[in-house]
Amino acid sequence: MLENLQIPINLFFQSLGIWLAPIMQFFSFLGTEEFFLIVMPALYWSVDPRLGMRLGWMLVLTNWVNGMAKLAFHAPRPYWVSTEVKALSSETSFGMPSGHAQNAAALWGLASTQVIWRWFRWLSLAIIVLIGLSRIYLGMHFAGDVLAGWAIGAVLVWLFVRLEPAILRWAGRQSLRNLGMVIFLASLVVIAGITLSNVLLGDWTLPAEWVKTAQQQTPDTPIDPRNIEGGFTLGGILFGFGTGSAWLIRRGRIPAGGTWEQRLLRYLLGLAGLIILWYGLGKIFPDDASAISYILRYIRYALIGSWVSVFAPVLFRKLNLVK
Repeated sequence: MLENLQIPINLFFQSLGIWLAPIMQFFSFLGTEEFFLIVMPALYWSVDPRLGMRLGWMLVLTNWVNGMAKLAFHAPRPYWVSTEVKALSSETSFGMPSGHAQNAAALWGLASTQVIWRWFRWLSLAIIVLIGLSRIYLGMHFAGDVLAGWAIGAVLVWLFVRLEPAILRWAGRQSLRNLGMVIFLASLVVIAGITLSNVLLGDWTLPAEWVKTAQQQTPDTPIDPRNIEGGFTLGGILFGFGTGSAWLIRRGRIPAGGTWEQRLLRYLLGLAGLIILWYGLGKIFPDDASAISYILRYIRYALIGSWVSVFAPVLFRKLNLVK
């Protein structure tokens, strides 16, 4: 009944016209993991390493919480339950809460707390709102999904800002070996959280109506909301990025400074390596629901995280691209 009451909101936004679709798809992209995986390394390598590092940690945290919450609520998306709502995009996971809205609130929100410019805070707020509205317009989320995503993202920003100083003080007292072990265990907790959330669903199965209705609009993107590979992706990134950045900080070799040409070259070179690892290993490693596939996915994303956090910065120094 709650979903049916929210469908008119989706229909209202879609009634504003199809001309809005490319605009809304653009704002939707600003809330994706792919966007932040492009922007976060740029900040880390070439602009503000510490802000890039914070966003990297938050990226893992918010997606982990969102993945568990989606499985806990196991709620549909609008175009899964209504043929009136047009699917102007496609998704395979559950709907509640909106990952785009949560990512936007968490990451743009965190960035706004670290940047002193007032105009950036207003820009961040506008982007957060527009990303949420884009998900309603595109038929990917109910309004309640978006509100829940914004709320969770805001709470995560508050917790991050409040707890970060104490965590950094604790980390500063640990040996690099112990810190690496803690980060590795944390990556296993990430995997366990997603896996356990799926296990707790028991023998619950997707309603046939959801599958049928979704397939009518997105036949090339079958829904698969109980897929747990995202947990291994996040766990791998956490381990690779976390241990690499910890090692780099301890040795005082965070990439910083340099001319704009050096900064641009750092980003382009680092991005090339990132794409090679992501695309190349994606072609080599299997992509199915087997244990070996999950392990290799963890390794793949651990290597990607390590490249971003430590291997690329070390290469920049060897090539004299750092001041």
